[in-house]
Amino acid sequence: GHLAATWTGRCDKVVFTTPKSDNKEDDHFFDQILADDRYHVVVVNGSSSRKDLWLRLKDGFIKSWDLLKDTFDFVIKCDDDTYVIVENLKERLKSLDPSEKSILGHVLYDQDTKFMSGGSGMVMSRAGFQAIVEEGFLGKDKPCDLPIKNYKQLKMQIDDDLQVGACATLLDFKFYTSENNGQITFFPFKLESHLISGMVVSWWRDNRIECRNLEVSECPSSYPIAFHYVTPVEMYRLEYLLYTARIIQS
Repeated sequence: GHLAATWTGRCDKVVFTTPKSDNKEDDHFFDQILADDRYHVVVVNGSSSRKDLWLRLKDGFIKSWDLLKDTFDFVIKCDDDTYVIVENLKERLKSLDPSEKSILGHVLYDQDTKFMSGGSGMVMSRAGFQAIVEEGFLGKDKPCDLPIKNYKQLKMQIDDDLQVGACATLLDFKFYTSENNGQITFFPFKLESHLISGMVVSWWRDNRIECRNLEVSECPSSYPIAFHYVTPVEMYRLEYLLYTARIIQS
């Protein structure tokens, strides 16, 4: 319930996707949040194991689009250990067109594929989300079914962010980085690894697409949007520091 108690409360609509469960605690939680009409729960195919990651994402996208249709401009797909500063995200999206097929996030490149880091969130326009579902998953040729056409190296790759990146490329999406004045606003790894040079993830440091011209410790923007690998306790800590704590002006 930490997501419902923290940042998702500032979203216009929220869809939780979950595999079928017999856990009565889960049922109680969903009953509680569904009292608020901004929240929706979608039960998706597949188990909770990593091997069904793509199956859950695909089914979640299809059912979420069927549920929401044209009632939104942009949607962010993220994990349950993601924390989003919704106000900063909305400000970033003001310059983008929801009728343009686009995807926004922290751009990475691996296995000859450009994609958005899934952990810190992938933001899709309404047109983009519709295209992935209606063209990529349900269209005549289903180009985003595995193995994705022209991406044979991804045949056995279950990472959903790579697959979405390949799909977005095939469907001619516009890719927008998370950069603001050359600094990153979506943090794909733990925050301290972006702040402290000695803790940086070496793969990201050596292969980064964003913030290539600055030292790692200079990359975090003063207007962050999304953090990854945030524990439930850290979410409440961020809530306090961002929305309650104040600095006395001398």
